[in-house]
Amino acid sequence: MSSQKKLAFFAGSINSPVRERLLQVWRNDSEISVHFGRLTTPYADELLGSKFCLHVKGFEINTARIADSLYYGCVPVIIANHYDLPFADILNWKSFSIVVATLDIPLLKQVLKG
Repeated sequence: MSSQKKLAFFAGSINSPVRERLLQVWRNDSEISVHFGRLTTPYADELLGSKFCLHVKGFEINTARIADSLYYGCVPVIIANHYDLPFADILNWKSFSIVVATLDIPLLKQVLKG
C-alpha cells in the first residue's frame, strides 16, 4: 500500500450537477485528485496510486470503472443517491466499497479518513 500516495482519485467528464459539485469542493486539494479532461499519466497508474477511487454519478455510474478500481486495488467510493449496485444479490458491497450520499461531498475526506 506504500505506493498509494493519494487518498482518492476521480477522472471523468463534467456531465452532472454532482460532478460539478465534486470539482467545486475538491479541485485544489492535495489528497483528493479530481481530473476532468485528459490525464497526463496513464489511468491505471492513477488507480494504483490511490487508496480510494471515486465513482460519481454522471449520466450513469460506469460499472466497468468500478471493476477497474477493484482490479488495481483501489477501494471504490460510489457517490450517488439511490443507486442499485450490480450483483447486489450475491455481492456484499459494504465489505469492499463505500457509498457516499451526494450531499456529503464536502465531508468526503472526513468519511474516507474516518
